[in-house]
Amino acid sequence: MSKKLKWKSIRILIAYFLVTALLALTFISTSIITTKNINIKYLPGIEDDFFNGFIVNGLDISDKTILTSKYLLFPFGGKIFASGHNAMWSLITILGIVIYLPLVACRFSPRTLGRKMFSIGGLIALIIIIFLLVGLSFPLDISIFKKVFDEQIYGYFGRDFFNTPELENQLAILRESIFQNFGYSKYIGVNIAAIIISILSFISILVCLLEDYLDIKKSKNVNILNLQLDNSDNKNQQLLQNSNNQQLDLSFKINKAHLSESQINSLRKYFLIIFILTTILSVLIFSFYISITIETLHFVKIPNVNSDYFNGFINENGENYNDIRFEQWLLITSYGGLSNLNEELMISITYFPISAWVLIAAFEFGKSQKMKFTGQTFFWYSIILLIIMVNIIIQFSFFLNPKIYEIQFRKNLFFYFEQNYLIKTVGQDTLDFQIRQSALGLKSLYAGKYNPVAITALVLSSLIVILTFYSLCKSNLSFIRKNN
Repeated sequence: MSKKLKWKSIRILIAYFLVTALLALTFISTSIITTKNINIKYLPGIEDDFFNGFIVNGLDISDKTILTSKYLLFPFGGKIFASGHNAMWSLITILGIVIYLPLVACRFSPRTLGRKMFSIGGLIALIIIIFLLVGLSFPLDISIFKKVFDEQIYGYFGRDFFNTPELENQLAILRESIFQNFGYSKYIGVNIAAIIISILSFISILVCLLEDYLDIKKSKNVNILNLQLDNSDNKNQQLLQNSNNQQLDLSFKINKAHLSESQINSLRKYFLIIFILTTILSVLIFSFYISITIETLHFVKIPNVNSDYFNGFINENGENYNDIRFEQWLLITSYGGLSNLNEELMISITYFPISAWVLIAAFEFGKSQKMKFTGQTFFWYSIILLIIMVNIIIQFSFFLNPKIYEIQFRKNLFFYFEQNYLIKTVGQDTLDFQIRQSALGLKSLYAGKYNPVAITALVLSSLIVILTFYSLCKSNLSFIRKNN
């Protein structure tokens, strides 16, 4: 492979890496935005007698006043676009298809799907990224954020409902509660990161397309020059070209069916190193999962938690909950701290696939010793492993977030106690203080014990990702060179 072609392959790989990161960030951002729903009457600071007791035109609407953040997606002019979240999910899906379909197709039929399919996919991806940039930018505009929720409030009560100073004051309290509980600041970090990656992805794809266009143009100019040769020279050149094409076709078929011995040895070495590291990581993660889930910890046993905390553990129905347990496994399903994603599902897709990959790869490595291991097999194993590793890196990164203990303690607490009830009986400031103290107690129990494990897992995961990307670049992107 020439130096120019090598750098071209690296630029293509970078483009794919950036788009993969973009898909992951937009998925997280959209999940956060579309899964948050709260009834107005349960928001902190909202009393039962607010808004005339939720009576509108003689009807009690207290059970219907659900506010959702999903309308923050594509709210043009602050108006509600009911299908905005569907549009965002569709864009994410289409982007994944147009980016990865040409890559996947060329693994099976590279002679029929070549440069043209990559170019068309790249052009479509540029258009989709522009729309994603627009969708990601809307939640960052605080005025649009407020307008979207105002539209929902007016949809329930009507614009003329707040016609007295008392109702206007209650509306102001509601707006402030929405701003705090729907977490405007929560969207900023993920969305800004996604916007930056979107811009880098756009530039990277554009550079690849322009470079390819210039190569095609240069190739056409060379062909025009060749047409000016004498007929005799043309015939001789045609004979030579036909001979070269036959050799190239034969070489291509041989390379497609079987890897050379040196390529097999190289793949085997990379696969063995990646397999060993992944096995170590799998054992570490499984041990971590077992250790943190089998422990039993009652709320009253958490350091810093007093027996009179949280209204003496008496819930809104007068039931005594002083024997309730803190679910430690919430700490290792960190996506749950960002949204209402199912925790059991997050455990399944984070801590089990890596063990399955190791078991299946063990059999595949045995095949590689018999010279049956192909570049295509390595490609698919690498792609699946990268997806698993990205999820693990995200999960453990959130686990190391100092706020994770407070986030998940709140989630656990409000599963047993109605949030608005505790605020009314204990007081917002007192409740926040008790939660912070409880979170500090949890941190004192788990941080020193599990943070080193999480850091080790992150280091191993990052090393596996780097080695896998490098091996893909070295051994599994040759089909791009062949197609070009």
